[in-house]
Amino acid sequence: MLPDERDAALLWEMRRAAADALDISAGLTLETLKENKWSRYALPKAIEVVGEAASRVSKEFKDAHPEIAWREMTGMRNRIVHDYWRVDFNIVWDVIQNALEPLLDQLSRLLPPIPPDDQQL
Repeated sequence: MLPDERDAALLWEMRRAAADALDISAGLTLETLKENKWSRYALPKAIEVVGEAASRVSKEFKDAHPEIAWREMTGMRNRIVHDYWRVDFNIVWDVIQNALEPLLDQLSRLLPPIPPDDQQL
């Protein structure tokens, strides 16, 4: 099932935020992440955006693509938003190291080509 225009926009937003998290975390270690206040704020926010967009994707599209961890992404978003003072950076680091690249690969297979007039995506 290909995404409709609304779902495609949400998938692009997930892709953008996941790629941003990988860019921000490039060169970091878990220890430097915990020490750097900018990454401590930016990385959970990027993961939150992934989960927020995932939560808004239509049920029909989610049902058609059970290979994507929709519930886990939404759950992570909820924990970051509602328990922000207790973010577990070990979990954030695990998501960055193990979940974002596979998610980008999955999204790339589902997304329509980038429109020529919107190459910054």
